[in-house]
Amino acid sequence: MEKGSKHGCLTVLDLGEEYTASKQYLTSREKYDSLQRNMAHYNSISIEEEKRKAVEGLPSSSFMSDWEDIPAYLDRNNTESADYERRWTLVEMQKQKKQMSTYYKCICKCGKVHYYDEKTIRSDPKYCYYPMYKSSRLTYSISSQNATYRKQQRYGDLMNVVFVDKRSDCKAADEYCGLWNRYKEKQAQKKVSASEEKRYTIEEWDDDGKSCGKHEVLANSHLGALKKIYPDMDFELFPQSDIRNQSRVVTRGRDYNFRVSNHYGNSVQYKSRYYKKIKKS
Repeated sequence: MEKGSKHGCLTVLDLGEEYTASKQYLTSREKYDSLQRNMAHYNSISIEEEKRKAVEGLPSSSFMSDWEDIPAYLDRNNTESADYERRWTLVEMQKQKKQMSTYYKCICKCGKVHYYDEKTIRSDPKYCYYPMYKSSRLTYSISSQNATYRKQQRYGDLMNVVFVDKRSDCKAADEYCGLWNRYKEKQAQKKVSASEEKRYTIEEWDDDGKSCGKHEVLANSHLGALKKIYPDMDFELFPQSDIRNQSRVVTRGRDYNFRVSNHYGNSVQYKSRYYKKIKKS
């Protein structure tokens, strides 16, 4: 790494000097040293006296008293306990060691300052910090599993990416990169422009199946078209059984009061939707 070098949206400001003097680094260093001392202690527990002291520290009971009189049980208990502590300590040491890696101070084009490792910086990020959706639900789809695995492999170790469980969480926020926030805002504007009002035809029947007329409405959705004519009325979407199940007899008025059709798109299934009037509680 070189001071002043540019990698994607990031510019390196130092070679790790500031981070090694930070509270986060010093705290991790202190925890790591303490864990090292604990590890040395667990490795030294080998003589019988040390084993007995370890057991004496456990709550007293008649069971423990009997246990202390059986050397085999005493040895096994101490060994298993020490092994567990060693494994736990090693895991915690790895966590702290990662926090003690060289983190370079860098600044994004959006103005935010971060401390990132070399791998993250050399990935030439487009955004300094942003969320990414990764499905956590159980699925039997091999393609979905592979996609999630590839995403984890590619972005899992990058410090500028945070995984979220819901797509709705991938939205602009103060903690995220300003460049990413502007990108999401442009996306939202495109969705608004893409949802400009379109023409809908509404056919209406009363509860006896008698035609009540036809309306032409400009709206953003099927339900929105109905709301323009009857803003104070509630509606229930009726499954399109006359399309999907021709064997069922569908009665206008009893099953549905409105057929709302649009005038765009190629899918027959979604060109028309059927609604039933429902009384407000």
